[in-house]
Amino acid sequence: MSSNIKRKIFKTLVVLMLIGIIGAWFGWYKFLREVPEQKWSDESERFKYGSIGAEFSRGMPYWIWEVFAARFSGISAGPGGYKSFGFVWEEGHEMPVGFTKQVIGFPRVANNCAICHVGTWRSKEEEVPHLVVASPANTVNVQAMIRFLVNVGKDSRFNAGVLLPEIQRDTKTLLY
Repeated sequence: MSSNIKRKIFKTLVVLMLIGIIGAWFGWYKFLREVPEQKWSDESERFKYGSIGAEFSRGMPYWIWEVFAARFSGISAGPGGYKSFGFVWEEGHEMPVGFTKQVIGFPRVANNCAICHVGTWRSKEEEVPHLVVASPANTVNVQAMIRFLVNVGKDSRFNAGVLLPEIQRDTKTLLY
């Protein structure tokens, strides 16, 4: 084999290797890169909103989670989005108690132990409910949420043509 052909093969291999390295880095960054979790003000906050590592294997893309409750409200437990499942929602938090938002390539939502182990009480109907960490979740209907997710998966509107425009409109983000 001539040295000219050997040089061309070598250059081709170097270019292919660079393309492979760049592609692997891009894939890791977009789908596997884990951003460290925020620091929590106390253990109670960490228990209610902290990750238990479920986002990678069971997590749902955050943007889809955001659109689900509004777009598929007709097949949920009732009006009010995720509140219709009895999830506890504290003032000033973007997620209900028992849900985490973690970036693993992209923002993902999963549940943690608090979904079943944070209850509420109030002495008067007009009072803001008081949260009790590590108590039974007396308002949450997890089975209704699971049925909702299964029914959404069966719904004909669960496709990119319907969801992506709503995600872009609701989140004001470009998804590419």
